[in-house]
Amino acid sequence: MWLDDGGSAVQATSRAKTPDSVPYAESRVIQARQAVCPVLQLPQRSRWACRKQKKHKLPTEKATITETPEISARTQFPEVKSQADELSHLEHQVNLACALLRSEQRVQARQVSEKALQQLQHLKAQGVQGSYALEYALRVNLACSLDSDVHGRKYQLQQAISVQPSRVEARFHLAAVMVEEGNYSEALRTLQEALKLAPLDLNCLALACRCLEGLGRHAEALAAAERLCGLDPASTFLALREVFHCKTDDVFVVTFPRCGTTWMVQIVVSCLFGPRANYEDHALFLEGSIASSATYVRKLEELPLPRVLKSHVPADMYPGLAHGKDSILQRYGKVIYVVRDPKDALISLRHHHANNQAIGWDGSWDEWVDQWISGQRSLEYGGSYFDHVKGWWKLSQHHPDRIRVVYFEDLKADLSAEIGAVASFLGLSLEKDALAEAAASCQFDAMRRRHKVDDEIRSRVNPDHFRSGQVGSWQTTLTQRQAQLVDDASQKQLAQELEQGLRVDIAGSAKGPS
Repeated sequence: MWLDDGGSAVQATSRAKTPDSVPYAESRVIQARQAVCPVLQLPQRSRWACRKQKKHKLPTEKATITETPEISARTQFPEVKSQADELSHLEHQVNLACALLRSEQRVQARQVSEKALQQLQHLKAQGVQGSYALEYALRVNLACSLDSDVHGRKYQLQQAISVQPSRVEARFHLAAVMVEEGNYSEALRTLQEALKLAPLDLNCLALACRCLEGLGRHAEALAAAERLCGLDPASTFLALREVFHCKTDDVFVVTFPRCGTTWMVQIVVSCLFGPRANYEDHALFLEGSIASSATYVRKLEELPLPRVLKSHVPADMYPGLAHGKDSILQRYGKVIYVVRDPKDALISLRHHHANNQAIGWDGSWDEWVDQWISGQRSLEYGGSYFDHVKGWWKLSQHHPDRIRVVYFEDLKADLSAEIGAVASFLGLSLEKDALAEAAASCQFDAMRRRHKVDDEIRSRVNPDHFRSGQVGSWQTTLTQRQAQLVDDASQKQLAQELEQGLRVDIAGSAKGPS
């Protein structure tokens, strides 16, 4: 085993199961973009050199000051106060560099970090103590700002490790540089050292998955991914991005939540296994299954072909991407991505969260609209509806033969035609009778009658998974202002995609109630 922590990765996973009381949607989310390059921010201290002094009311009587040894010392040695102020200022510079890095302003972050590091070296020469954490953070953030200077990044990270060898961030970054160089063996050794210090570090575990895959040690990579998902189910996409291998005839059905995912899964299952087949017997909800048990990371390998996988994964975390690539697909696997009118999707997800006992949303519609537009209600799926659609639209434009965009409204308008188009995309041809039977089986009411919810699940989640399935329900639910907010966001955030041919209804907001 690549990591000797007193037990196998599978055993470690079993010890770290997520409690049933913690819903998947509310668990801590690793933002994969930050996980690739986490930066350091120091906690704020009680006083900052840059903070404005608080204004105090003048006392009505003159205060009597009794001199103490501490006051006397500050009076006799004013440089102590000056040094403390300089340290406080450097803390501010660390956090400024951190903010600049997160906003992709690497040149400015480098300038801030280099200047602060010079000031810190000057203070160290004067014998100032307690600056190790500052130097460590400055060097790690400086390394993050040196994009193309591999040697410089390595040097800064090695210096950071020598300053504070008990911390893991610098080791993680050093391993990431080694991965960029293709040196998976050294990277894995560095990660082993980091994980001995912090066995539960999720970033290190995720990068270890990539190293093990790069070394051809797939079984161990699966074990590491299983452990990662066991520690944090919200890391599912991050883990699968590193270890998942698409097989012949794999079909992914992907949507933003509440945009017709299960409906399309039933259509795919009817095409592949016959019109009487039920999606619950032939398809797997990817992140939901792994959230319930991390062992599904390994079970995915054992599913019979063809595998039908339902997911809300954002495009940049799609498991079918080539490992380490942003827009290149693996050899196998197709995706059907369903787009729904954002206003209807907003309403459906709100009802789902309100009726889901594990989430129990009880805020106002105004609050919901604002949070839905900003993506606060869908952080575990990579951000907002608009981010999700943009990502998949872009990927579909690069791979039109592998990714098909389908519209919820088209399914409602002519289900038979859409089923035929899906079958053709999957390389199948349905006879007229089979197509008619599949269309009958995939009607919304027919699916709702067949839908089963186990008693154990019913106590935690929404048993009424199939609510209405209507087009335009926003017209009787949203106010004019709320509908206009969604339309404005659609026009602004999907402007380029709309020009390229994406269809999203942004007309008729005035139909909503005032």
